[in-house]
This record gives sequence, structure tokens and C-alpha cells, in this order.
Amino acid sequence: MRLVVGPEGEVVADLAGGAFGRGAWVHPRTVCLEGAVKGGLSRGLKTKVTADPLQVTSTLREAAVRRTYSLLQAAERARLATVGTAALEDAERDDRVELLVLARDAKASADLSAVRRLGERGRVRFFKTKAELGAVFGRDELALVGLLSPDLAKEVSRMISVSELEEPGRAHRVTEVG
Repeated sequence: MRLVVGPEGEVVADLAGGAFGRGAWVHPRTVCLEGAVKGGLSRGLKTKVTADPLQVTSTLREAAVRRTYSLLQAAERARLATVGTAALEDAERDDRVELLVLARDAKASADLSAVRRLGERGRVRFFKTKAELGAVFGRDELALVGLLSPDLAKEVSRMISVSELEEPGRAHRVTEVG
């Protein structure tokens, strides 16, 4: 992912990769971010960086969550997403689901045969709760969103990974199914 250094030495995430300014590409791993903030960006860009690794990691996680929500909404508007159980089952039966975003608290949905089959093929990512996903789509709760575009699926999966970055010094947990 791309990090941009502002005029006061602050570090800002450029998750879409198109912001203006001096920036550097960094692996979306805690150890790489920590190294970049502690000295790599200063040396590489020949500028002073005043950011704290904990603050940068927190900011990145928050930005990744917002971008994930935006991508899910855009996918629905472009008819590149299935929202809800019935639509997912139809799309999975036709092998059109590239990625399933499943709420972490969606126990009943996790037991669906379509969800299990997608999980066996490594196409499931856990993200947020049913209430949080529902709020993105104007519902009380939503357990699952199926993405039909390979490009969108790849970017959403990447953003979910960034949203799960651990604080520096802690181990990263794996949340993919399959």
C-alpha cells in the first residue's frame, strides 16, 4: 500500500494509490509499517517523518474499513454484488461469486451449504458484524455480501487484510476460510 508524507511530516494512507504528494509503497504488514515510520520513509523520501507507528497503524485500519464499505456499496450499485442469502445461493450455484464477505457474528449463515462451498474454495472473508454490515446497506442487519467481480473481490480482500493489521509488536491473526 502507499503511504504519503505530508508537509508537517505526518503519514497518511493512500489506499487507492492515486493521491498527490511524496509517497512510498510499503507491504501491508505491521513489521514493514513500523520500519517505514521509524526511519524508512525519512531515509527514502529524504524528509522528516513525525508519525507514531501505533497511530499510523490505527489510521490505516480505519481507512481500510471505510474503503471496504465504499467498495461494497459501489459493488451493489453496479450490480456486482449479491446481498442476502437467497441472492447469494443463486449466484453461488452459477459459480459467479468471487468473494463472500461474511459478518463475524453470522453463525446461522456460516452453516449454509453455499457458504461452506465458498469456504472450501477459499472465497470467504470475515468482516465486522451483521449490524455494521447492515448499516452500510441501510438495513438493521446483514450477514453476507457476495462479490461478483474478480477485481472488486481482490481489492475488498486486500482492504479487509489492512483493516486487520495488528498493533506493532503483536502477531497478525488469519481470518480467511478455506
